[in-house]
Amino acid sequence: MKTITKNQIIKAGEYIKKNCRPLEKARFGYLFEGNNIPGAIVEELKKFQNPDGGFGHSLESDFLLPDSSPMATTIAFQFLEEISDPNDEVIEKAVKYLEKCFVKDRQGWFTVPKQVNNYPHAVWWHWDGVKKQTVIDDSWGNPTAEIIGYLNKYKKFITTLDLDVLTENTISYWENRREFPSEHEVYCFIRLYNHLPLDKAKRLEKKIKEATEKLVCLDYKKWNTYVPQPLQFENFAKSGIEKNLDYLVTTIGENGVWSPNWIWHQYEDVWLEQKIKWEGVLTIHNLGILKRHNRIE
Repeated sequence: MKTITKNQIIKAGEYIKKNCRPLEKARFGYLFEGNNIPGAIVEELKKFQNPDGGFGHSLESDFLLPDSSPMATTIAFQFLEEISDPNDEVIEKAVKYLEKCFVKDRQGWFTVPKQVNNYPHAVWWHWDGVKKQTVIDDSWGNPTAEIIGYLNKYKKFITTLDLDVLTENTISYWENRREFPSEHEVYCFIRLYNHLPLDKAKRLEKKIKEATEKLVCLDYKKWNTYVPQPLQFENFAKSGIEKNLDYLVTTIGENGVWSPNWIWHQYEDVWLEQKIKWEGVLTIHNLGILKRHNRIE
């Protein structure tokens, strides 16, 4: 069984502390260096939270929009999931923001506002003036399904939305899904699955398994490209998990980090800066997976 060495963990920490965001420095310290004070992560996250309660300021490193967006706010929730004692004040403000930017006609959320175009961003985050959305928004469940999951977890803060109706609508949408054009929508439904009561989560299982079988790439020779790998469907992929773990172990860089396998296709100078931020995010993500699977010595 291939494993990451302690020396590689040290190298990762050194690289992140020298090159990456203070947020990733705090996350790495909490997750891999025994710093058991989650407040450090919360304090760094607060720097990305706007007065309206939403998150922005390039928390999602593929767009530099300082304004709040539902997409960046889901990233904040993902990071809060890592810690044992998330901050209620931060969460309550974020929930209020999501309630305010809920789009009634869509019965959900768009990923980003049109102002995203005013700042450097990857091509897939471009807001189309004709469609009035990004290409990501073609898949309704991204980020709506994920948001519904967090609202179920933090429903004590909800004051205006009918969560029961929204949850039922989201489950019904998924039960009736016939095509799966976006793996990212599937990831959002997996996150929803993880936050629902067992009886409701069960209703999502069949389609998640079906989508996983259709979308997962089992050809390890393609894993250096942007394809959905078994570990991204971790609890639903029938095969490929161990090989995927081996792949992660063998592809960590000599500097102790993983680099993104995508580019923006525009704003090249800005992308080079954001790429370094992504190295911190991806490395913490991958090391977390390896830690859960006992692949760190």
